[in-house]
Amino acid sequence: MVCGEDMEGNLTKGPILKTLTKLAIPIMASSFLGTLYNLTDMAWIGLLGSKAVAGVGVGGMYTWLSQGLASMARMGGQVQVAQCIGKGNRDEANKYAQTAVQLATLMGLVYAAIVLLFLHRLIGFFHLDDAEAIAAALSYTRIACGLIVFSFLTFTLTGIYTAQGDSKTPFIANLIGLVINMILDPVLILGPGALPELGVAGAAIATVTAQGIVMSVMIIGIFVQKKDNVLKGIRLFARIPMEYVCLLYTSDAADEEDSVDLGGRRIIKKKKKKEHDAGGR
Repeated sequence: MVCGEDMEGNLTKGPILKTLTKLAIPIMASSFLGTLYNLTDMAWIGLLGSKAVAGVGVGGMYTWLSQGLASMARMGGQVQVAQCIGKGNRDEANKYAQTAVQLATLMGLVYAAIVLLFLHRLIGFFHLDDAEAIAAALSYTRIACGLIVFSFLTFTLTGIYTAQGDSKTPFIANLIGLVINMILDPVLILGPGALPELGVAGAAIATVTAQGIVMSVMIIGIFVQKKDNVLKGIRLFARIPMEYVCLLYTSDAADEEDSVDLGGRRIIKKKKKKEHDAGGR
């Protein structure tokens, strides 16, 4: 079964400019939506005063820092899945996708545990001298980083969707998340009417809720879309195959393939093959 033919976008066929433009525009739009998340949060938090803004700014540093760690699972998975799809090897694409999602989940949970464990020291690193700003930073970071696994999974799922030539689904999911965030921000931060005013904690809750919804939309898309998807059938709680973790970050994935047995399992090992000049022998 040639997996590339079943995906939404076959990037190896058709006019290059048209194909890349169709793939790139939703990616750029999704990046813009990510910026709007922060602008929306800060716009409403600004109504609480400069101390709240300072506290959220400090907490935001650790959510932004997490993106570098999240990229490890996303980039390795995205590249390897795309190459396997281009070769028509659906089984290998599925295994790389599963490994990337498992790593994203593990990294998200570990990062959250570390931040929560050393929360006061991490906030103290910025030497805030105002009790209100410190309280805001602690409150925001505790929630935003405590549930950062949603962001890790969203980031990785976006990469795997894109590797299949589908950048539209992540864009739609992020657009829905942005709308949810824009609705929840004023409701949770300011607490209109009889609703409680949660302040910066409300901003964090709105953000992680929106991220959870984005992740859920992309998961639902795996099953409701008619086109094939390498994410179908992955097992999140299965043992993480270390052989695939190693291959996930090797630079020779595009080279010639040799089938080898590692740990009793047949996998595809990539290795470089040197060219020999017949005239030089």
